[in-house]
Amino acid sequence: MQVDYRQPDSSPQLAQDLREVAESSTQHDSFSAFSEQALLALTNPQQELKILQALETSSQQTLGLALLLGEGDSWVLEAAVLPSARNQGIGRTLLTQAMQLVDPNQLRVWIHAGANLQAPGLQAARHLAQQLGLTPVRELHQLALPLSDQTRQQLQDQAQQRPLPAGLSLRSYQEGDGPAWVATNAAAFADHPEQGRLTLADFDQRASSDWFRSEGLILAESPADGLAGFVWTKVPRRQADQPSGEIYVVGVDPSQQGRGLGKTLTLAGLAHLVQAKTEEGQPLEQIILYVDGSNAPALALYRSLGFRPLATDTQYLPASSQV
Repeated sequence: MQVDYRQPDSSPQLAQDLREVAESSTQHDSFSAFSEQALLALTNPQQELKILQALETSSQQTLGLALLLGEGDSWVLEAAVLPSARNQGIGRTLLTQAMQLVDPNQLRVWIHAGANLQAPGLQAARHLAQQLGLTPVRELHQLALPLSDQTRQQLQDQAQQRPLPAGLSLRSYQEGDGPAWVATNAAAFADHPEQGRLTLADFDQRASSDWFRSEGLILAESPADGLAGFVWTKVPRRQADQPSGEIYVVGVDPSQQGRGLGKTLTLAGLAHLVQAKTEEGQPLEQIILYVDGSNAPALALYRSLGFRPLATDTQYLPASSQV
């Protein structure tokens, strides 16, 4: 097979090719090779982006894609190859050439994972990272909470019994809340390399996604000070086995931290999800969430609520950037 590598501009066709590569990889590997941010990047005009595409020469079929997403002073690299085109050196060439497009001191590489840590696709990706001199430096844990009738009732009871800090009330998202959410999110995640950089355009893009439900974005506010925090839940569409909901993000304004609001919001989101259903009317069977491996307080909270490890995404740095 002869393969051409090129750097195309974003286009609707390229966005479709990315979805096809991502969906094929997910079906084959049981986990997504791309983050949500990467999947949205090609349709976000404000996202700084570099693309490397692997094309079969004769058919011009897209065999793989590597995306470099600009995040402040850094570039984040994610890549995938169609399962039918693997074991031919395409992944190695994609990564090698993509890594040469930016300063190695600004590069971070993500390898995403599923529950099966022995999956061939994951093992191959980790082996390639080692061969390319990449060193793991950060972990993002995916946790899961199976939902039984007993668990549903316990979570609802805990949410009802958990008081809000004085002066605050909860309500669902309303049109026009976007700017306040962006400001609170930026303050809450000022030190977070991805979440804290979300713009109003990023928010609007997610709020216009087919999975967005206004009742699933719960806001805590005070009449005097405005938005104090939020919990955003997500129920993806077109789920097959074991339909899941997600605690998408929980954020608390720094001025409100230390009052127990984070746990209150988490319980409010969980109580919402235990009653939520898929678009086909199925009740959810589990709740998932992501938490940074360095966030010990959040890990302790989620474990106390019954969440258990499901998978771990790993971020790598080139060896030359650590000298």
